Amino acid sequence: VDDLSMVPVIAEKNGKMGLILPDYNNTVTADFIYDDISLKDEYPYFEARKGKKKGILDTHGRFEEYTSDSAE
Repeated sequence: VDDLSMVPVIAEKNGKMGLILPDYNNTVTADFIYDDISLKDEYPYFEARKGKKKGILDTHGRFEEYTSDSAE
């Protein structure tokens, strides 16, 4: 990503995690529904857990659950 100002940041609200843009408007890109979000070194940049489901979050907040075939 060339423009880091458009990469979401991890935030917490009411005990749940989500992603917001650092655009001075706190635009939500991933709703505050996750139990945990962690930052990765490479795209898609975020790994999330929601209950027993684990997967990846892209910069647009789309969640893709790991399958048994996925590498974690």
